[in-house]
Amino acid sequence: MASSRTTVSIQKSLYETLNMIAQDLELSSSIILELAIEQFVREYQNNRELLQKINAAYDHLPDNEEQTLLNKMKIHHKSLVEGQW
Repeated sequence: MASSRTTVSIQKSLYETLNMIAQDLELSSSIILELAIEQFVREYQNNRELLQKINAAYDHLPDNEEQTLLNKMKIHHKSLVEGQW
């Protein structure tokens, strides 16, 4: 897999924490950053997919005409079963 080099600026305390973790895990800080970015991208894509599914579900809500019909059906059904329980 091809690699690209980049330069990023991060808070000094975060940089120091990253280096401590890298030493503990005996990994380079670059590998840890790559893993973190991969995780971020995966979560971002999953969240976008979930949002698209939620939006698609709400696209199927009844329009005004359907809602009016549903309300009339509810009233009619209530009148049919009223007093039966």
